[in-house]
Amino acid sequence: MPPPALLQFLRVLPEHADELPRLMAAMDAEALVREATHHGLAAYVLHTLQRWQQVLPSEQALELRKQGVSLGAKVFKLQRLLEACLDVLATAGIVPVLLKGFGVGKRYYPEPYLRPMGDVDILVPRAQLNASVAALQTLGLVSPDAHLEAWARENHHHVLLHGERGTVEVHFHGLTGFGTTLDGEELYARSVEAELSGRRVRYLKLEDEVIYLGTHAAQHLLQRLSWVFDLKLILAAHPELDWAEVLASARHAGVQTPLYTALRALVRGLGGTQVPAYVLEALRPSWVQARVIDEVFSEQRLVYSVATTTKWRTYATLPFLASGPVRMARFVAANVKHAAQRKVAFAFPRVFPARWRG
Repeated sequence: MPPPALLQFLRVLPEHADELPRLMAAMDAEALVREATHHGLAAYVLHTLQRWQQVLPSEQALELRKQGVSLGAKVFKLQRLLEACLDVLATAGIVPVLLKGFGVGKRYYPEPYLRPMGDVDILVPRAQLNASVAALQTLGLVSPDAHLEAWARENHHHVLLHGERGTVEVHFHGLTGFGTTLDGEELYARSVEAELSGRRVRYLKLEDEVIYLGTHAAQHLLQRLSWVFDLKLILAAHPELDWAEVLASARHAGVQTPLYTALRALVRGLGGTQVPAYVLEALRPSWVQARVIDEVFSEQRLVYSVATTTKWRTYATLPFLASGPVRMARFVAANVKHAAQRKVAFAFPRVFPARWRG
């Protein structure tokens, strides 16, 4: 079975874009548009085809343009929200780290609106969390659920705020999951100063960003190919990446297997030749886990997300992405505990803490 159309398309980008005319001559245009839309890459595919003067059949061209323009409009709206967030945070003396989203699009995509965004993600030190939330509330952003916020502050990695302008995730850790934590204080301390639209921001150190983006993609079971493609663009732009530091930091954080999952998908699915073979070998988990990863994230499933069509498949897969049996057991225990707490808290709301309902 040939690879899905979107995989064929992304494999030649960005380094071998001159191969696009040959590729498009035999491309299934309908499948390409459908898959690009599903993975949030319609705007990027549209831009690339226009750049290389490739023409789709009229029906597919119209659909791709509609989806690309819609996505671009969403990114533009979230850019306005991001800039407003940076302004109110600056008045409180807070300079956040930009995670994913517009920051990645601005630095690594031909145009920032080509990189899909669903919300604004920022990272602040834990000591600045309350001040950050208070500042963002002046924009009409509020927590949609007080119980969920209380639970998140104790057990999760971000506080969720929502309003008419959109959604903001205020991270105090990079992420939690897989029986470990990407520590927010360490990430912030190593982050670097930058500028965005005339405003002060910070970005994760290059090696930390590769680890974070890979682990985040694995946490969501690679449901969006754009998350894996982010890594391809970053590695293409930074051949100087210190892989030894990536390996050491991944081991320190206990995220070798999630990172392996994302990088393996990059190499296998998107032709990511920038990842040295010794890196994958150093990150490789047990034989059983490696087999599960290759099966769950096959070429077809990377595009069509078969692994996540049901909730039980998600719960069954995630423990296999933890690094080692101890973290795997810790991850399963934490999820069982949370599920049990929710059930008893809703059954006996006057007896058990409200935050357990998060």
